[in-house]
Amino acid sequence: MLKSDHTNESTKKSKPRICFISHDQGTQGAELALVDLAKNLKRHKNYDVHVICPGNKGGLIDILTQADISYSVIPFRWWMGRGSFFGKIYRFCQNVFALPLLIIKFKKERFDIIYSNSITVNVGACAAKLTGIPHIWHIHEYGPFGVDDYRYSFDFGNRLSFLFMRWSTAQFIVISHAVSNAFKTFLPMEKMKVVYQSIESDDEGKALPIIKNCKNLKIVILGALMKAKRQEDILRALPLLLSAGCQADVFLIGAEEPKYVSKLRKLAKKYDIEGNVHFCGTLKKPIPSVAACDISIISSSLEGFGRVTIESMLASTTVIGTNSGATSELITDGVTGFLYTPGNNRTLANLILALARNNELSEKVSSNAKKWANERFNSIRYIEEIDSLLKPILSLNKK
Repeated sequence: MLKSDHTNESTKKSKPRICFISHDQGTQGAELALVDLAKNLKRHKNYDVHVICPGNKGGLIDILTQADISYSVIPFRWWMGRGSFFGKIYRFCQNVFALPLLIIKFKKERFDIIYSNSITVNVGACAAKLTGIPHIWHIHEYGPFGVDDYRYSFDFGNRLSFLFMRWSTAQFIVISHAVSNAFKTFLPMEKMKVVYQSIESDDEGKALPIIKNCKNLKIVILGALMKAKRQEDILRALPLLLSAGCQADVFLIGAEEPKYVSKLRKLAKKYDIEGNVHFCGTLKKPIPSVAACDISIISSSLEGFGRVTIESMLASTTVIGTNSGATSELITDGVTGFLYTPGNNRTLANLILALARNNELSEKVSSNAKKWANERFNSIRYIEEIDSLLKPILSLNKK
């Protein structure tokens, strides 16, 4: 059933109404991007925005409330996963129950556009098609083309799922050229537009004392500790740094996947670097800790975008990232950061050594990166690009 409904009745139809469908109720990159977009469309473009969440635990509701964005909670499931046949049946049944609630909500609120914020959910697209409301799909991930922890399969297979997506959607917005390239043979390119999201620097709060008080070279990786993020690269590079006389500490910030964290701890013990590797857990305000570090490593083998890359640049922390996925789009090697091949630990160690021994180079690159990130990932540019895609759809819908 519809669990909560925080909507201002007096605003209905007085301005263009967009309903965002969030695939999750947490506060990861896609959800934060959704909030930034909804908040700025409301503030700068006079849209009336509403967000439908699949649950009320995880932090998204609190952020929406703080941003004064109306929301509802309607439980639904993904149409993708890695589970068994019974898992697919369970997800399908949950979505069948959710569909009538969404249809009732869409008709009652008279939304002009339904905006699904992830490829992992299709209930918004289904309800939009059944109510005759234009639908937009914002793709933040590789989906069936991902690797390791980020690879999910469609419950109905690629052929039927992509057919449905083409049939149900007026516009596809893609988070990076890397993700766009993954889908270009399955979705119509004339309907696909790459739009880089905006990133607002959140430097409120204080750095962790263990980071602030560290006298060694400080290296940070911000992001969930999981196989696809490849934090093992820096642990394998760290002994090379220490043997070269570079005293360095590594700070791992993010949610911990137990199996992978166990692997990392074993690596730290194997290389006798346990005293130099710090597992910091999840931080509500991580950016001050990133800003207090000298180098930020983006070691993921296939980033769809790389919010942390831009956040590190805005924090004036020199970035070293992998030359794969969207990371190589965001870093100009030697100008706004440095690139290495995933798993090439010696190259990673040599890049860190070069920065440790050349403060002028590090400062120049971090300054270039901060300037570029401020110019390229500001909210004004982002909202203008999104608004230019929304207006033609709204015009057609009024005819």
